[in-house]
Amino acid sequence: MASHDLREPLRKIKVFGELLNKSMHNRLTSDETENLHFMIQGADRMSKMIEALLVYAKISSQAKPFEAVDLNEIVAQLRQVELSVAIEEK
Repeated sequence: MASHDLREPLRKIKVFGELLNKSMHNRLTSDETENLHFMIQGADRMSKMIEALLVYAKISSQAKPFEAVDLNEIVAQLRQVELSVAIEEK
């Protein structure tokens, strides 16, 4: 619900910014056009940040607790795949 509430205003900013850009394209100065593009790009970036936060929240809420692992076992498994040459070099 919060996701929708945060994203909807950004969609409107982007859509109306794009409409404004199309309708006023030939009437705007280069600075005004650039500012309009900054506004649209800013809305896109904010939308992506909200999406990333939602993914992070989902992952962190479903995270499994840490457990001890045998690193020697992990390295032994990695040697069985194509990483063995890189491991030997390191």
